[in-house]
Amino acid sequence: MKLPHKLRDLLVLSFIGSGMLPLIAVGIISLQLTDQIQSKDISQKNQLIARSLAAQVRSWLASRADFLRQVETVISERQKYGGMFQTDAYLDMLINSNFDFEAIYIFDDKGMVLNTGLSALIPYQKKDFAGIRLSDDPYYKIRPDTRGITWSDTFFSFHSGRLTVNIGMPILLGNIKGSLIGSLNLNVLKKILHYDISEACSENDGAYTFITNRKGVLIAHPDEKLVREQYNLSHSDIVSKGLSGFGGTSRNTDNRQEFLVSMVTIPETGWLLCFQQSVRSAFRIKRITLKIFLAGIAVTGILMIIAAWKSVTGILIPLRLLTDAAEQVGAGNLDFRIRYSSDNELGILASAFDGMILNLKTSYESLRHLAHQNELILNAAGEGICGLDMDGNITFANPAAAEMTGYEPGELIGKNLHARIHHSEADGSPYSVTTCAICNSVKNGCCVNVRDEILWRKDGSKFPAEYTGNPIFTDGSIVGAVVTFSDITARKNAEEKLRTALAEKETLLQELYHRTRNTMQVISSMMKFRSLSVKDEYVANVFNEMENRIQAMSLVHNKLYESRNLSDISLKTYIADLAAMLMKSYRVSSDKIRMVLDTEDVYVLIDTAVPCGLILNELISNAIRHAFPGERHGEIRICLRRTDEGEILLSVSDNGIGLPDNFDTGAGGTSGIQTVFLLGEYQLRARVKFESRNGLRCQICFKDNLYKPRIL
Repeated sequence: MKLPHKLRDLLVLSFIGSGMLPLIAVGIISLQLTDQIQSKDISQKNQLIARSLAAQVRSWLASRADFLRQVETVISERQKYGGMFQTDAYLDMLINSNFDFEAIYIFDDKGMVLNTGLSALIPYQKKDFAGIRLSDDPYYKIRPDTRGITWSDTFFSFHSGRLTVNIGMPILLGNIKGSLIGSLNLNVLKKILHYDISEACSENDGAYTFITNRKGVLIAHPDEKLVREQYNLSHSDIVSKGLSGFGGTSRNTDNRQEFLVSMVTIPETGWLLCFQQSVRSAFRIKRITLKIFLAGIAVTGILMIIAAWKSVTGILIPLRLLTDAAEQVGAGNLDFRIRYSSDNELGILASAFDGMILNLKTSYESLRHLAHQNELILNAAGEGICGLDMDGNITFANPAAAEMTGYEPGELIGKNLHARIHHSEADGSPYSVTTCAICNSVKNGCCVNVRDEILWRKDGSKFPAEYTGNPIFTDGSIVGAVVTFSDITARKNAEEKLRTALAEKETLLQELYHRTRNTMQVISSMMKFRSLSVKDEYVANVFNEMENRIQAMSLVHNKLYESRNLSDISLKTYIADLAAMLMKSYRVSSDKIRMVLDTEDVYVLIDTAVPCGLILNELISNAIRHAFPGERHGEIRICLRRTDEGEILLSVSDNGIGLPDNFDTGAGGTSGIQTVFLLGEYQLRARVKFESRNGLRCQICFKDNLYKPRIL
């Protein structure tokens, strides 16, 4: 497969775009930042220049005012002490040594000129001013209450025709309060402004400074013609704004040209100093930067196109190889390899792709081998195995499942399992899907195990089966189930035979117990009949004891015969029957001896029940015969319970006369007591204990694990 030209063009454009667009974006942002920074820097720089110029002007004005103060001090002191002081000559000397002043006047309190100092450049004589009342002119008038320095408006001097400003201050002439006024030539402003601007700005910056008086009239400007014509700028927004007190930098448009104007007010005179520079000249660095930026973009674009073309061609070749390999793998050719080697990323990718194909081939072989093994296991399994989807349809079935049901495997795949082999009950009635355990296993996600169920074959015959259903989970969700079943016909036949044999054995054992009981009854009857002919009381008692013992053993077999369990009997019912039998045998009234039974329902094997019966026979018989002589009444108590340790505790006690003093139950006991010890200690492995206190009490404690049941 070859990649289309659109992909090639797209890659080229992507390479160019990924390089150029960020560069252009960075350039635009840089230009904007540069513009902002330059605007701020230029505004600050121009404002600094304006303030510097204003400081120079103020310094010059302050030095002239200080000069006039010194003159006032000298003249006042001379007038104060009197003497021959030539005021006019002193003023002439001062004027000719300081060319900033063109005239200095001293007025009396009436405004008449008293003394005059004139510059040698002025074509007037002192006599021309003697007795003249100049104070009527507003530029020469000082109010009587004035203190300190006053500044007049600017005007063109009638002496020299030059732009002038008067500096006035009061002066004390003896007892007369006059005034001292100096006419200050403003031509020096042009020199100050030109000198400072030439240091701060280059000639091609297009910057210049002008000053207006408090009325907006130009008093200093590079164009002398505008100054001579008293050009008024008060109508200008910038000048009007500055005269109203604004101090800073603003933009102004004049004759379609934009300017930056920095304004500073000179507080002593109320003048407005403006430093003006064209925006074009101020931002020429920005234009230079833009040209450099555009040239850099052009060069970078050419280099990017060349690099992009080489990069794209270097990508397309291995990319074509990778796409060819993907098509081969998709078609099942896992032996295909990419013939491309390089140490770059694409070479690494090609090598990794080859490794992926090799791993895929290995995994495919392993899966195929595993699938073959699973197929062999399923085919060899003796149980029927079916896989179900969520609808209960069969997704796979092994040969055993097909053989048991009489279907071919293909006849089961895709069919509903319940409808195929589990559709009816044993009597042929329909089997509801809602009660089907297999269907519930799929729906509810629970495991089921049914030991006896009917499944149906293809030919309509049925067979007993045992089956289990287990749900299949994927990522916590049920996706189906696996059902395994087996034909249990042979097992059910064997179980039936076993039940028949067991019934026969039970019948035989019951017959055996019945015959044993009857035989003992016959023996007991014969001994009783024989005892009737014996005259010796001792011999008769021996016959009676033997008869009771036989009856006790016969009672055990009778209980087994009546019980459904042929191995063990209930000691509770046995003790009750045995006690009643002995009371009847000895013809004892319940009024004389009361029998009290405190027994739990404890079951024991026949091997344990027989010695227990014989022991109880000896103990109860002994109590009946010896514990209550004569007319003595009493009570015999029999207790039976199972202890916390699992042992059986059996005790027989009476409240009769008890045993004689110093009677040794172990060594010198009667034959009955010796029988209790023999049966208890040797046959039951019991602990036997006698106590003679308020009667006689015998306690036997034993475990019932000595014998195993013969019939399960």
